[in-house]
Amino acid sequence: MTRLLRVELSRFVSRRAIALLLLAGAVFVGVVAAKTIWDTRPPSSAEIATARAQAQLIAGESQLKAQIASCRQDPARFLGSGATAQDCRDTLAGSAQSLLPRQPLDLRQVLGGSGADVAVGLVALMVLAAATFIGADWASGALTTQLTFAPRRGAVWVAKAMVVLIASAVVTGALLACFWATLWITSDVRDLHQGPHLFHDVAWQWARAVGLAMAAGLGSYALTMFFRHTVATLGLLFAYAAGGEVLVNLIPIAGASRWAIGNNIYAWLNSHFVYADPGVGCGAYSSCDAARHLGHGNAAWFLAVLLAVAVLPSFLSFVRRDVG
Repeated sequence: MTRLLRVELSRFVSRRAIALLLLAGAVFVGVVAAKTIWDTRPPSSAEIATARAQAQLIAGESQLKAQIASCRQDPARFLGSGATAQDCRDTLAGSAQSLLPRQPLDLRQVLGGSGADVAVGLVALMVLAAATFIGADWASGALTTQLTFAPRRGAVWVAKAMVVLIASAVVTGALLACFWATLWITSDVRDLHQGPHLFHDVAWQWARAVGLAMAAGLGSYALTMFFRHTVATLGLLFAYAAGGEVLVNLIPIAGASRWAIGNNIYAWLNSHFVYADPGVGCGAYSSCDAARHLGHGNAAWFLAVLLAVAVLPSFLSFVRRDVG
């Protein structure tokens, strides 16, 4: 098995299409990191001066002054329990900081935004790489030759699957680590305080993203082994992902969106994922809440069932069906 695994690893890394996919993944991560850094760059002295001037103009309006005066007499009634007189001016008039054209780099917001999007993009990349890896063997007929030298079909299936798992873990883990390291270094250079427990949350999202990439790559590999064609796998996955999203949003049944693949993927990656359920049927003037929370556990078993549906038939089919 060890020798077979080494052979499959060398075959995986030698694929030109896979090398191009990995390069595209690196470029994708670099572009998102660079855009995040640029969009949160510190304001210039001119921008700070403009924000201060705007804040002074707003605070000087007579109507606003009257509102601030009324608020200072009873801050709790205007701003809620615990509010102070100083909060009145900061909240109603706004500060120069709030009028700046950009907000500073907040890694907590990145964690639930572009960080999760980068992880999903890398998962999609591993789906393509896995389908390309085994699809090429079927298209060229090389799998027949491979089985001549390694007749145990179960061992061949498992060896190829292990290569996909290893490659998915290494590539996704390395690129995500580079993404977060770049943003973390940028935050330190800018002397920004990111709050407690952030490293713990980033590490857990990184681990969940690596696990998701491994599962997605394995599922793509299993489907391609079953259909024996890369296009069939990618077509099925696209139809399920895109068509399924449209279907669950059109079904007038409360809770249908819970089964959308996209909601489950983001729920697995994010700690506090909330989605809007269109099946609730809130009217224009109703007070109902269509927001729903989806936790890691519920998303995990849904994705695990999908993986099992792909893997088990694929393994049994490869062991029993003719190859050629």
